[in-house]
Amino acid sequence: MKYPERLYTRVSAEQKEQIQNSADTAGMTICEYLRERALSRHVKSTVDVRMLAELRRIGGMVKSLWKEGRTEEATAIREGLDGLRMAIQSAQEAERDR
Repeated sequence: MKYPERLYTRVSAEQKEQIQNSADTAGMTICEYLRERALSRHVKSTVDVRMLAELRRIGGMVKSLWKEGRTEEATAIREGLDGLRMAIQSAQEAERDR
C-alpha cells in the first residue's frame, strides 16, 4: 500500500534511538512501527517468532537426547529451558501491560 501523506515530528536523540531499537526488534522500519503504534495496533515482534522457532528446535534436541538415553544432559538442558520460558513469559506479560 502506498502512503501519499506525510507527517513530521521532532524527537530527542534518545527518543529516536529508542524508537529505532523498538522498530528493529519488531523487524519493521520506523515508519511501519510508528504507524502501527499510532493506530493502536498490536506490534508483534518478529524476534518473538524467531525465538519461539529456536526454542522449539532446542526442545526437539532435548527430546532426542532423552530418547538416546542421555537423560542427565537432557534434564540439565530442560531445567535451563524452564528458566528461560519463565523469563520469556514475564517479558511478554510486561509488554502486554505497557
